Amino acid sequence: MRRYLSLLFLPARPTPLVLIASFAIGLTLAVKSGLLGIPLGLILLSWYFKYAYVVLDTTMRGFDEPPVLSMEMVNPASEQRPLGQLLIILVFYAGTRAAEPLVGSVAVSVVRAAALILLPACVAVLGVSRSVFEAVNPSVLLKTIRILGLQYLVMIAAVALPFALAWFLFARGTDLHLTLAMALLMFGGLATFSLIGGVLYEKRAELGIDAWKSPERDRERADRDTHKRHERVIDELYGHWRGGARTEARQAAEKWLAARDYDFEEFDWLCERLLLWPDRRLAHRLAQDEITRLLQAKRVSQALKVARRHLAADADFRPARAAELIRLVTLARDAGDRPLARRLLVDFEQHYANDPAAAIARELQRELAR
Repeated sequence: MRRYLSLLFLPARPTPLVLIASFAIGLTLAVKSGLLGIPLGLILLSWYFKYAYVVLDTTMRGFDEPPVLSMEMVNPASEQRPLGQLLIILVFYAGTRAAEPLVGSVAVSVVRAAALILLPACVAVLGVSRSVFEAVNPSVLLKTIRILGLQYLVMIAAVALPFALAWFLFARGTDLHLTLAMALLMFGGLATFSLIGGVLYEKRAELGIDAWKSPERDRERADRDTHKRHERVIDELYGHWRGGARTEARQAAEKWLAARDYDFEEFDWLCERLLLWPDRRLAHRLAQDEITRLLQAKRVSQALKVARRHLAADADFRPARAAELIRLVTLARDAGDRPLARRLLVDFEQHYANDPAAAIARELQRELAR
């Protein structure tokens, strides 16, 4: 709701507010000038509706800052949607007027009221598809309304007030009231286009809209940046390892992890990548460090997961210390994973020669063999 309110009041920001004020004065002059003012009025209305569709595009793609009107926007060849929208309205009005003698004024009024309710959906479809035929297709309009749901009703109610105030001011008849009415109409129009764009942005997944700015794009961008950083790390480690500088490779990996506060997700990623190497010693060395830190942090299930993954890659993998192995065995047994516990205990004396925990290991082996 806070976002919708900000979109409704987007025309109150300096950039669109200056446009509204200047265009309202210009349209008032055009109205008072009679036939001589028609070219000025048409030019200003054309520019205004082109700008309105740019506002719709901006909010529909995920941006909240209104654009500045530029020469590219008002280029007659650059934007045809306002002309298409005007064509739809004129054809509909002419058709209902021609049908009025046949069906009566009441029926025409009902049809026109229904069309006013469908008009925001028409704008939305035209804004997304850029197709006049799509914008007048009843099934497409009803599908859009169904996707937008209650937000569509909120959108209609929210933009009704500026138009009602403009109608009231038009009735007063003075030049000042005419200028204020023009300004309110343009304010309400831009608020409508802004809100339509914002609602479309919220429903972008259902409507298939490719937003320019969204949480998904931010995540994709962050993932790409992370992937590039990861690849640089792997290249550096592989360069050390291939050249026989094993100590330097381990130190570089530990330095990289330390810079990330030994984040367990980074640990997992690095170990999984290093397990793809033919020589898995560096992966196992880092996994031993990770298991130590996971046990200290009481992240039991994750520690068992790391041990399980590295045992699957190399049956000779073991934690760095016998005490850690005994704890992992106990945790695996208590969690019901007796096969993992037995695999960890195989050849205990070979991995931890003369360790005082050997007696505990033999006892656990007898227990797990039952």
